[in-house]
Amino acid sequence: THNTVETVVLSIVNWTAGVIFAYFVSRAYVFKSHGPMLPEAGKFALSRLVTFFTDLGTMWLLDTKLGINFYVATLISAVIVTVLNYVFSKLLVFTNKKKKGANE
Repeated sequence: THNTVETVVLSIVNWTAGVIFAYFVSRAYVFKSHGPMLPEAGKFALSRLVTFFTDLGTMWLLDTKLGINFYVATLISAVIVTVLNYVFSKLLVFTNKKKKGANE
């Protein structure tokens, strides 16, 4: 068993590792980005932080305030966060598209 500080530190490490992994997978395989990595990575991390707090707020509202079943609330929140992650990545993060034209 871990104390509260250890649990928080482990959660932060896990979240950070997940975001780093998701950035590289999204960059290479989903959006096939060729943009500069540092600005993209910063926007990606910020957007994931926004959806992390969206998840917390959604769970608080659905589970705590509205009394929706925890597992149903978790599913609803996961769908919202997944959609927002994709939309943020598509519209705000991976905006540098390789131009089609003479170089192909």
